[in-house]
Amino acid sequence: MSETTSLDDGRITFGAPEPNENEATDPVCGRRVDLSAAFAPKLERDGKTYCFCSNSCRALFESTPPASPG
Repeated sequence: MSETTSLDDGRITFGAPEPNENEATDPVCGRRVDLSAAFAPKLERDGKTYCFCSNSCRALFESTPPASPG
């Protein structure tokens, strides 16, 4: 089964297209985050800025140690 399917063939879409330049993907839950929203929680880790859909996702991410380089 492919990760995404065409809407034309009537099957369910399991994946989502990549976010556009005004969106980011929450690294915890996978939801899209509107970067223009003033309320969007953010966190910087190792020089990268992460955006979250909620403070709960931000707190969960913040409490998880960064992955060690492999």
